[in-house]
Amino acid sequence: MCAKHNSHKIDAIIFISGSSIPIPEDKLEDSVSIKLATTKGMGAVAEYERQQKQGKEKAFEDEKEWNLFKEIFAKTSVEGFVAARDAVRTMPDDINNVLRSADCKLYGIVGSDDEVFMNLKSKMKQEIPKFNLKVIEGEGHWLILHNPEALDKVLEEFLTGINLQEAVQS
Repeated sequence: MCAKHNSHKIDAIIFISGSSIPIPEDKLEDSVSIKLATTKGMGAVAEYERQQKQGKEKAFEDEKEWNLFKEIFAKTSVEGFVAARDAVRTMPDDINNVLRSADCKLYGIVGSDDEVFMNLKSKMKQEIPKFNLKVIEGEGHWLILHNPEALDKVLEEFLTGINLQEAVQS
């Protein structure tokens, strides 16, 4: 939304676990997740997600990574979790047109094994030619937990590409 109304003030947008393409309804957190969040808290949602994605997500397989994921996820506010889900449902229909014509750099980072966001960001690349997409091979949706070094490297590349001197002078 900020990009839609303030694109002239933004130097760059980096999509990590996000997309300008709406997430298909069947890929959104289901109503069970929302009910668990509002009745039992985010720790219960983390446990539910682990059960649902067993064998599909590296962050849920390794016990050390799982404990880190659960700890971080449990700190997420229920309100924030619900708001994030609602936000992807209320994304403006014309956001890709706005991004296509915006005078800012557009970057995306995705793990090659993150089926949902790999598809969405590939569509973004088709619809927005200036969208610069970096794929981190062998990583899933939780690459921030599983391979933060690779994520940091790509972020550093992107941030180096933003002319910060111009931004300071604006």
